[in-house]
This record gives sequence, structure tokens and C-alpha cells, in this order.
Amino acid sequence: ADSEQKKRDRDRAIKAVKSNHNLYIKETITNLFSARNHQSTEIISFAKEIAKKTSRRGIVAALEGMKARPHRDIILHYARYPIMMVIGKHDTVLNETDLVEQSEMIKNKKITILQNSGHMGFLEEPDLSVKELKRFIRLSFSPQKKV
Repeated sequence: ADSEQKKRDRDRAIKAVKSNHNLYIKETITNLFSARNHQSTEIISFAKEIAKKTSRRGIVAALEGMKARPHRDIILHYARYPIMMVIGKHDTVLNETDLVEQSEMIKNKKITILQNSGHMGFLEEPDLSVKELKRFIRLSFSPQKKV
């Protein structure tokens, strides 16, 4: 769930999208990547092109939906199934320390910290992301092993 500050940030983002959604995309997408990956213009351009295919209305709806999300920590705490968290070490959206702390309530978990990523780890470190996801799936469906 969003904090009150985060909700205000989303309201500002919604205004920016309504005003000029292409400018919002241009300015926002780059910041989802680790600063050390900002020179990876091909990957960032790829993400921006995908974002540009999303309508202004769709972006606003996504921001409104994120703003309205309720707390779901109880689901993490009582989950009877394995949970994987992929965390970008340099994520400016979701704090690594907060996520690791949140993961402590999960009984059966696999935590992967992508050392060279921000919020877009699946694009910043795709090979490692796929490798860890495959490992998680394999271990999750193995009768002998726990994640």
C-alpha cells in the first residue's frame, strides 16, 4: 500500500500524465533504471517505446490503481506456497532494505537481489533474472526441496 506521501506523488504524476504523457514517459522511465545503467540507451529506449504504446488513460488508471492498493502483508505472512522476491539493489521506487525486512514474514521464500539493477531488473539483468526465476520454479515444484 502507498504511504500518504506516495499517494501525493501519484497525484502529481497523474496531473503530469494528463498534461503531457509523452514527457512524463520520457522523464520517468529512465529513473526506473539504476543510474549505472543510464548509458544503456537501447534498453531504456525499448522500455520507453513500450510505455508510449500505453494510452494516457491507461497510465492514469495504473497510477490510480497503485494508489488505491490495500496492504497485503497478511497474504505474505500466511502464504502456504513459495514466494519469490526479485529486488533491484539500486531501486529508487522500492527500497531494498524495506523489501528484505518485509520478506522476513514469508516462511517459504526465495529472495534474489540484482546487484546492478534498479526497478527494471528484468531488463537490466535479464539473464540472471531468467536463471533465478527458472531455479525458483524448479525448486517450487520439486517434492523434496524447499525454496
